[in-house]
Amino acid sequence: MLLKDIVDALEMQFDEQPSFVDLDSGEVHTVSQDLLHDAEDAESEDEELDIADWQEDESTLAKRIRFHFDRFRKLPTKYDVHEWDIMRRFADSVQDRGVAGDLEEAIHGAGRVSHVQEYDSPAQDRAAMGALR
Repeated sequence: MLLKDIVDALEMQFDEQPSFVDLDSGEVHTVSQDLLHDAEDAESEDEELDIADWQEDESTLAKRIRFHFDRFRKLPTKYDVHEWDIMRRFADSVQDRGVAGDLEEAIHGAGRVSHVQEYDSPAQDRAAMGALR
């Protein structure tokens, strides 16, 4: 499994096409939500679905996900990832209250994300790393 494959899948997501990581092979697969719904109605993995020929490979994948779900992990969608909440939880976890206060101020002010990105100097890095320990 390559991290790049996961990042690519996260960046290229569409609402109607969730992505899954195959834990056995490490491959990242994207499949149509419609075919996943069709696979839910299948009695077995071998059952033929009423689909177009060009959807056969994706249909096979959808059925594999349906009947071997423990082998797959669904990647989060854009609705599952909340950057601001991640930054807030990180700031709350910092032990050094001075550094934590600086981070909180950076994420609550105008241009929040750019302020967090500006929080980047060697002294600040050392202080932040020390606060994490």
